[in-house]
Amino acid sequence: MRVKKLRGEPGEFKVLKYTIPRDKWVFSVDMPVTAKVLCVQVQKEVPCIWALVNINMPPAPRTFRLITTGEQLGDEFSLRYVGTVQLNGGILVLHLFEEI
Repeated sequence: MRVKKLRGEPGEFKVLKYTIPRDKWVFSVDMPVTAKVLCVQVQKEVPCIWALVNINMPPAPRTFRLITTGEQLGDEFSLRYVGTVQLNGGILVLHLFEEI
């Protein structure tokens, strides 16, 4: 993945980690408004989102949804795929989507 700084967007950029709650299938994360989600992975059995953020931008809530393999989604949704993680030795497979 190639990431380049947006022209006219001054600021300080960092990669930050956001922990995914294990007790919610739909959840919100406050990230700077121009944050670019890089990936979702498991760190020490905890699913996390990593994002490239401009820490000088104001935060805004971003809504994410965890979906299990084979789960029925219905026909009315607007989601962007972020990635897939496996927990409990691969017994639980979760696909992370962001609502757009």
